Amino acid sequence: MNKKLIAFAALVFAVVLTSFSVSGTYAKYTSEATATDKATVAKWDFKVGGTTLTKEQKTFAFDVFNTVNEDSLIELHKGKGEKIIAPGSKGTATIALKNDSQVKANVVLKLEEDGGPSNIPLKFKVKLGNKTFNDDYKSLENLASTLEESVAFADGTAQNLVIDWIWEYNAETDERTDENDTDLGLNPGTFNLKVTVTATQAAVETIGE
Repeated sequence: MNKKLIAFAALVFAVVLTSFSVSGTYAKYTSEATATDKATVAKWDFKVGGTTLTKEQKTFAFDVFNTVNEDSLIELHKGKGEKIIAPGSKGTATIALKNDSQVKANVVLKLEEDGGPSNIPLKFKVKLGNKTFNDDYKSLENLASTLEESVAFADGTAQNLVIDWIWEYNAETDERTDENDTDLGLNPGTFNLKVTVTATQAAVETIGE
C-alpha cells in the first residue's frame, strides 16, 4: 500500500512540475510593432538671369556696358559688337536672381576688374532687391567692403540685381584730371568687369530651439 501511495505521490509531483514548466515557457505577454519613414533631400536650384548655377555651369550672361542711358554725353555703338566708354558715359544694368530651391539662401556679391586694375576711373552703385549697398558712386576698390553683407532669399523668391555705372565727365576730385583721361583716350584700354554671385544655403532653424 505504501508503495502505491509513494508511486501516486510521485506521479502527482511530476504533473505539477510539468505544469509549472509549461506555464513558465508559454504563459507570458508579448507585443511587437514596427514603423518606417523616409525623407527626400531638399532641392538646391539658384538661378542668375535664368541660368541655373551648377558644378558645370558657373558663368552667366550679364550685359553691363551696353546699357548707356539716353542722357549720357556719348552714345555706344550698339549693335556693332563694340562697347565704347568715355568720360561722361553711364548706364544701368539689371539681372534677375531667383532662389528656386526648397531652402532659404544667402547671396553675396563681388565686383572686381578681371585681370587687374586698368586705371579707367569707372564708379558703381549696387542694389539687390530692397538692399541698397551704396547711395553714391564708388570705385570697385571702395565698394568691396560694402558688398560683404549678404542678402537673404526665401525659397521660391526672386530679386533684381541693379548695377549703375559712370565715368564722371567733371569729376570733383583731385584723383582725376583731364590729362589722365586724355592719356586713356590716346592709349585705349579695356575695363573688364567681373561680377560674382555666390549663393549659400542659409542656416537651418531646428524645431524646438
